[in-house]
Amino acid sequence: MAEQRARPAHARPSDSLIRNASSLVATTGVTAVLGLLFWTLSARHYPDADVGRATTTIAAATVLGGLSGDYLSAIMIRFLATAGNRTRVVVARAYAVGALTGLVVATLFVLAGLGSVYIPDTTTQKLFFIGMVVLFVVFALQDAVLTGLGRAPAVLVENIAFSAAKVVLVVLGVSMLSVSAIVLAWVIPAFLAVIGVTAYLVFVVLRNGSDVLEGESTFPQRTEVVSYASAEYVRRLLSSAVSFVLPLLVAHQLGLEQAAYFSVPWLILSVVSIMLSNVSSALVVESERSEQHTTVLLRKAILLGLGAILLATVLLLLLAPIALGILGQSYVDHSTGLVRWFAVSLPFSAPVVLYGTLLWLDRRLWLLALVQGGASALTIVGSVFLLRPLGLNGIGVSYLMGEVVVAVVCLPFLVRRLRALGAEEGVSMSMNPRNLTWGGS
Repeated sequence: MAEQRARPAHARPSDSLIRNASSLVATTGVTAVLGLLFWTLSARHYPDADVGRATTTIAAATVLGGLSGDYLSAIMIRFLATAGNRTRVVVARAYAVGALTGLVVATLFVLAGLGSVYIPDTTTQKLFFIGMVVLFVVFALQDAVLTGLGRAPAVLVENIAFSAAKVVLVVLGVSMLSVSAIVLAWVIPAFLAVIGVTAYLVFVVLRNGSDVLEGESTFPQRTEVVSYASAEYVRRLLSSAVSFVLPLLVAHQLGLEQAAYFSVPWLILSVVSIMLSNVSSALVVESERSEQHTTVLLRKAILLGLGAILLATVLLLLLAPIALGILGQSYVDHSTGLVRWFAVSLPFSAPVVLYGTLLWLDRRLWLLALVQGGASALTIVGSVFLLRPLGLNGIGVSYLMGEVVVAVVCLPFLVRRLRALGAEEGVSMSMNPRNLTWGGS
């Protein structure tokens, strides 16, 4: 690994890992709960047509923002801790590239007329949508910057404030009774969050004399960054493909009503998956910032991840009917089985997530893309054949089968990699982890 910069004596790496991982996991949970509250209040106080248009507008801006900036977020999480005295330059360039990409992508989207169904045909509204996309790019990117700099608790504070403000504004905007009120209730807090976090970065985290600016930069060369970004882009497209295909598959084979019953279990699984990814992100960041060997940090991360998986599995198996009952008895009848299939699959996800984390640490993103793409393909293909005979449970069975197959394939390489790390535990952390043997990979 690249040479590590000295850490303050009072900062214990294991404590920092736990603090950052816990903050990111809590951020996901709080955002999910308050997000559900936001849309519940919107559905109760606004006409269905306005809620539908607002949902589509925000979703479109979010997707375009992700296409424009997710790869930059991955770079910030993986490499920002190595930037040293060039951290300010790296962050500024990331902001500029992300905003410019978002501007181009959103402009092409609008000019092509792809959003004509929900974007009013006025210059002002089109410019507003383009601005939304750019805002969402920077909003997501700044969370990655904070995470990459080891300031994950700030991500939690920011997202709690953002989510709470959305809820308050959507209620206060009832008097407007229009789609604009719902969208503005989302955009205004995001805009204020970007201003607040940018000020925090400039005047606190990246001020002169800050510890994150210490040491010479070991940020990767441009060719490696481009390769990493390309692999990350492909990885995210492959892993998100299943999220686009499955709802369409359910709607086509089982109808729109069953698609609604599918959406809630899939949202629950997505939240749990993001929480596990948060633990991986914290480990990756701390491995660059810490002088401790990766194996020491990995043990902590494994305990956190296994604890989260065990807790989620038990809670989903036991409480699925109760939680779904909030949405109505029809969701209990149609969605409980799928939630439980997803719960049973979580323990088999553990070796896959761990293997993926090690690939992320070793900067082997193309192999990680292959692993996640394989899991997505197995889920989709299995669902095509099992959806009609088993109903929604067919997706659960397919997802479980996909996780089991990928786990079995990855397990031998995972064991070899862990043994290699264990053998190197006594070696200086200045060694690059890419030099360690991957066995058969």
